[in-house]
Amino acid sequence: MESIELKLTMLSKEFDFKLLPHIPVPILISKGDNVLVSYLIMVPSKPYSKYGSILKSRLSNIKRFLSSTDYRRLSNSMGGRVTSKSKLLKAISKIEDRNLRNRLNRLFSYSDTLYDKVIVVTALRGKKGLNYLHSIFYHELVHLLLIHNDVLPKRSTRSMSQLKNEALTIFLEYYLKDYDGRGIDFLKEYMPRRRADSSFDRLLPYVMRFDDICSKARSPKGRKEALLKYLYSNQP
Repeated sequence: MESIELKLTMLSKEFDFKLLPHIPVPILISKGDNVLVSYLIMVPSKPYSKYGSILKSRLSNIKRFLSSTDYRRLSNSMGGRVTSKSKLLKAISKIEDRNLRNRLNRLFSYSDTLYDKVIVVTALRGKKGLNYLHSIFYHELVHLLLIHNDVLPKRSTRSMSQLKNEALTIFLEYYLKDYDGRGIDFLKEYMPRRRADSSFDRLLPYVMRFDDICSKARSPKGRKEALLKYLYSNQP
């Protein structure tokens, strides 16, 4: 936790960001429950969109989703996300299956945070698993840092905003190359190898765009202003 706080402090100084007043303790959940969170907070991408574009449809299709090959396939992956606690609990309260509703309520009704935002992360074991969990948690904290500083896309479509937001988070996650030795150059080599995940192909050009935008700025304030100018514009 100490190394994460130090890294966030260094990153905040590099971009003139306000520090997070509190580092929330992540909620550790299973891979399957992590998928359910994405489903309930209305992640719009496929295959979730097959089960409804509004919460009412998702709730009526939740049993079909839980018994689907989509759910089983998604449950093989690890990850995390920042989400609204109140929005998530509201969705959970509308689940008809009492056992499922009560189980999810127990998971999310308590969280150590000063915000409505909570961080959920797949629970992992072993040294390799803990290292990966540490990486996921830091990534989600960068998302939270951007929310806290309102450094978010403003004039894009929902899908483009999500793409830019994820690309910016990845760029910032790897910005401090002198700290851990894995900077933007590492991404240029690593991301194109992820051919199994086409989203990396879409993200990399935007990661490189943020790198180009910030490389021209000469100060933390200048880097922040350059990011905001791009994010608040309607540039693709």
